[in-house]
Amino acid sequence: MATEDADAVRETVRETLLKFAPAKPEILTKETKLVADMAYHSLAIMEVIFTLEEKLEVELVDDGTTGQITTVGDVEDYVLKVMAQAAP
Repeated sequence: MATEDADAVRETVRETLLKFAPAKPEILTKETKLVADMAYHSLAIMEVIFTLEEKLEVELVDDGTTGQITTVGDVEDYVLKVMAQAAP
């Protein structure tokens, strides 16, 4: 995946996370924590997943690693990984 494409995916992830975040942090970084900083709960996380799947045309299936996703950067990296694996 080209750097420009990866940057666009990261931007889409961040925009989506901010849109559904119960609490909006002043600054969003890769280290921003989904639960502690953005007050994410299971319903809001599901909304993010469904929205990202639709926007990016990818299936974000729980492959056992999603339980380890705790930060914005983790979400970005996971989505990029899934997209790279799905690419022809």
